Formats: sequence, structure tokens, C-alpha cells
Amino acid sequence: MENDVVLDLFNEKENAPRISWPAFQAYLHEAAGLVHQMSGGRIKVTAGAKTLSDIVKYYQGLGLDFYSAHSYVDGWDTDALDEDVARLGLDAPVLMSEVAPDQTFDGAAGRPVRTDV
Repeated sequence: MENDVVLDLFNEKENAPRISWPAFQAYLHEAAGLVHQMSGGRIKVTAGAKTLSDIVKYYQGLGLDFYSAHSYVDGWDTDALDEDVARLGLDAPVLMSEVAPDQTFDGAAGRPVRTDV
């Protein structure tokens, strides 16, 4: 996606419980289509998700050009930074776009870990 412009249509719907998943999905589908149509495909679209499992459940098939996954070691669900996303069978690539600055991958634990403690 070198030299592409990317628009994040929504960041972490998981933190907006008053918006239903069906309403969110309808918005993403419509917004993605409009952005692609109006830009002639020059603008790529994504939406940030708190976990890979949410991407699998809720974000597929909505016209996103890639998936934006997040990983934090903060007591919430976190995904391994070396997750083999090919096994998920997604319809678009995944970018791990938010990772805590004090986090690294612990190969022995198989999970992200904090480095400031």
C-alpha cells in the first residue's frame, strides 16, 4: 500500500457499547463503499479493532481494504504479536496498528509482555 491514503472509519467499536454491531457494520459497509466510489479507489479504508477475534466475528465482508488490529497488555484481551493471521482466513490483510510502547513479544510466553515492570 505504498503511497496510498488510508482513512480509519472508526476506532475500537468495542469501546462504544451504545452502538449495536449491526448498526456499526452497516455504517462501515456504506462508508467504505462511498469512500471508494468518491475517490476512485485511491483512498483505502480500515477500522481499528480491539482484537483479532473481533475482526473475525464482526469486520469481514464490509469492504475494508485491510484490518487494523490492536494489542495492549492492560488486562484486556490481547493478541500475540506474531499471530499467524493466515489461519484466520480473512478477506483482507491485517496490520497490527496499535501496540503499547512499553510492550514487546516474549517468545517463551507466546504473548506480548510489558517491559516497564
